[in-house]
Amino acid sequence: DRAASAYNSSFDELVADPGALVLLSGELLAEAKDLNASRWKSWRPISMASEGGAVLNLESDGSIFVTGPNQTGEQYLLTYRLRSPVTGVRIDTVPDPRFPGGGSGRAPQNGNFHVARFEVAAADAVGDFNVVSISDWMDDGSDAPIGRRASKTLDGNRRTMWDTHPNHRSAHWAVFQLDAPVDASAQGGLLRIRVDSGLSQWGPHGLGRFRISFTETENPIEVEGQYRFLQGMAPTGLNSLACGYALVGDSQR
Repeated sequence: DRAASAYNSSFDELVADPGALVLLSGELLAEAKDLNASRWKSWRPISMASEGGAVLNLESDGSIFVTGPNQTGEQYLLTYRLRSPVTGVRIDTVPDPRFPGGGSGRAPQNGNFHVARFEVAAADAVGDFNVVSISDWMDDGSDAPIGRRASKTLDGNRRTMWDTHPNHRSAHWAVFQLDAPVDASAQGGLLRIRVDSGLSQWGPHGLGRFRISFTETENPIEVEGQYRFLQGMAPTGLNSLACGYALVGDSQR
């Protein structure tokens, strides 16, 4: 087809045929979207617990749905068996009509959520969990108010948090890159994620539905940033085309 033919076209041929350039850019964007999604794996946790008595339920799509007591300062602890090395961890919020306003949080008044601490810990050879350093972060950003980005989950303060209000009814995501990969062969084989809703004057704000996923991709923040850059561009012009080639692994072209 025309897109396949355009993939093998020379620079001059593409410049001479703007329609083929637009078509190929769109094809590469779709391929990059699938490739980016495939980098993240949602594993089944071997245990799920809350410190405030909430009940965590695993949904068929791999997300976690929370019911039961709704306490201020709620913290969730999720333990996973490592299936591959981990370089980054991702959290996606999932809006759900079962929560007030169709949000993804458990705030009784509006379905909002807060995340004041996002912590990754790896088990050592004797089963003790040690916090893993997070070197970088990224979130969807465009809907997050100034001063309430996902960086607040790393500052050690339970009264500052990632908070997307008033855009909390949309899906949101954050990615955290580990300072060094966690390898199952060199550790106790377990990874624990802590999601802490923090302490707020607005009362309970725990997440109600969310998904945790993992990647072994090198430099996951850089890769995510490249994909988001392409996603934000109109599928026209040679810049978009060049970015598309790079994201699908054809950096020479």
